[in-house]
Amino acid sequence: MPQNTRTMILSRLKPILLILACGVAMAGCDSSDEPEQLEDTNWQLTELDGESVLSANPETVPNLTFHSAEHRLSGSGGCNILSGSFEVEGSRITLVRIAITERACIEGMEIEQAFFTALEDIRTWHVDGDTLELYDSDGKLLMQFESSPQDV
Repeated sequence: MPQNTRTMILSRLKPILLILACGVAMAGCDSSDEPEQLEDTNWQLTELDGESVLSANPETVPNLTFHSAEHRLSGSGGCNILSGSFEVEGSRITLVRIAITERACIEGMEIEQAFFTALEDIRTWHVDGDTLELYDSDGKLLMQFESSPQDV
């Protein structure tokens, strides 16, 4: 094959080979940098400080919803309602200006108090499918939630 023909074929193949190389390189990239779905999901507490959280009444299960529109947080400890805002930077999360009502209820106050106390300590989050995990600054799992089919 003459030199000119070989050069011409190689010059036409270079862009195609470059595109293929980029595709192969990107296929090996870890997609964990993409944000998981923390926001606009109703999260119901299933585990608190290593203990399973069960309730006969689904309305008394502590829950959280992180609303994306205004970075607003809402939820319930099972009896009392909470609201506030949040800031997310990668896997770091900060809850700010949290307000909690002060009703007294017959059941669930012990779990609710532990839930509200743990909220003060969360620093990072991780979502895997339908499960949200919240951790303290040492990486200790404080709370685990499951997504709920309720509208947010």
